[in-house]
Amino acid sequence: MSGASAMFGNFWNQTKQGASDAKDLASLGAQRTKLNTELKFLEQKIKSRKEKFGIAIYGPLVNDNKTDIDAVVLECKKEIDGLEEQERAKLAEIESLKQKMDGIMKGDAAPAADPEA
Repeated sequence: MSGASAMFGNFWNQTKQGASDAKDLASLGAQRTKLNTELKFLEQKIKSRKEKFGIAIYGPLVNDNKTDIDAVVLECKKEIDGLEEQERAKLAEIESLKQKMDGIMKGDAAPAADPEA
């Protein structure tokens, strides 16, 4: 009977690991979904800022006011650069989560720590 008991113990351990992996995958998937939503929001903010740039630059361009043109370009570039940096950070986080999920699915990764904890 000890062989059957060992087989059941192994089965039970595999079942617990599978449940743990499923929980980790669900958590990582939810985090990735949240980051993708935040990424879409950033993309919309960048688009909106570029549209505002067009409105803001029109007057100085028509009036050939180089000082105002430079000021508008500099301000807009600074804002868009900041948003694009946030966008790159979100993409890096998404890639990290994807790698963790791939590792769990391959069975060669430790359970992921919850960054929200």
